[in-house]
Amino acid sequence: MNLYSENRATSDIMLQTFYWDVTVRGERGKWYTHLQSQLADFANAGITVLWLPPPSKSRYQHYMGYTPMDYYDLGEYKQWIQEWPMTGADYWEESKGAETRFGTKAELVRLNDEAHKVGLKVIADLVLNHREAQQRNIAGEKICWKSDLHEIASKKMAWGYNQSDPIEIVTDSGGSGRDDGESGFAPNLAHTEPKVRLEIKEWLTWLKNDIHFDGWRYDMVKGYAPEHVAEYNYHTKPYLTVGEYWDGTQKIYDWIDRSDSFDVNKKSMAFDFPLQSHLRNIFWGDKPFEQLGLWKYSDVSVTGGWPAKSVTFLDNHDTIRQAYGDFPRDAKRLIQGYVFLLTHPGIPCIYWEHMYSIGSKVFDNISNLGKLRGQQNITNLSQVQVLQADRNCYAAKIDHRTIVKIGDSFWNPSGQSGSWDLKISGDGWAIWAS
Repeated sequence: MNLYSENRATSDIMLQTFYWDVTVRGERGKWYTHLQSQLADFANAGITVLWLPPPSKSRYQHYMGYTPMDYYDLGEYKQWIQEWPMTGADYWEESKGAETRFGTKAELVRLNDEAHKVGLKVIADLVLNHREAQQRNIAGEKICWKSDLHEIASKKMAWGYNQSDPIEIVTDSGGSGRDDGESGFAPNLAHTEPKVRLEIKEWLTWLKNDIHFDGWRYDMVKGYAPEHVAEYNYHTKPYLTVGEYWDGTQKIYDWIDRSDSFDVNKKSMAFDFPLQSHLRNIFWGDKPFEQLGLWKYSDVSVTGGWPAKSVTFLDNHDTIRQAYGDFPRDAKRLIQGYVFLLTHPGIPCIYWEHMYSIGSKVFDNISNLGKLRGQQNITNLSQVQVLQADRNCYAAKIDHRTIVKIGDSFWNPSGQSGSWDLKISGDGWAIWAS
């Protein structure tokens, strides 16, 4: 059975629009306005989808939104939090500002609206596995968002009232009972509870209708069953969804398959972590370029087995932080990695620091590659014929109209039928079009 024959082809290119500890010249709360100033750059580079950071207010800004406290506070309110007890008595502290790490709610809505004007879609990073409480003491008790003294500012999804284990939250490890995921990142949301799912769907509808998001990036999806993702997607009808399932190919295939049991087109996409590891070993490690040809095997990459549902990438905010290290700051190797990514199936996701923090040479090449992908109509379903794969050279034909060569060996498409014109090239790579 051809698992992806019914899926729709798309030439989308995604950009992760942030990195860990992001600031604008050292100042927090200015990122949304900074992104708005770059929208023309994104569109000119062929980027079509912006992945924004988690929008909700965290307990502290340095959590980057990945421990949401008040889901509906996108940068409107100063919030009261219960600080850890220092002298045996709880005490409360007001946050220093209303904005999130990235800006205000008004700036976020303006960013989304301006992105739409230049043809960009915007997806929100959804942290639905776990949640940080407004009130939680050092023993993990009183996990709630509403107490005798204070309540989260939005007064929505204000779960628990001086209860050590509110029905909406599971405080122990996941994998059983009301927490039907694999992770153990407490306090966890109990997605098996109808009330939790109902209020999540209401929040997602609000994000779509009022904040003007187009789709979802689901964080840490090991923490809850993929059937819940199917329910949230069915309810909100997003343009695109992608899940962060950091594991081997078969487990990712299984997660994708279970993310919608009825319509293959509505199954969520997933990040291709196996391919990211494979490419890292080649472009940063010591594996020969002949290993590039192995990407087509379904046990090496999600893209090899189910390209319609694959989002490919070289790095993200987590792969850098969690002992995996960055792709090299060497421009040649990094650009070669993006030559592969932006000429091959799956939806490629560009990482912010690669595009903007290494230098103009990398920025210009990524931009030109993105534009060429659109011009050549390379999609997530593009067909690839590997023409050569040896220690110093990888060459492939994409959809019979594009040929790419990566590596230092001399190679050109003179042996291929038809007429091939060199479109763009660089140090150790070249792309031709028919």
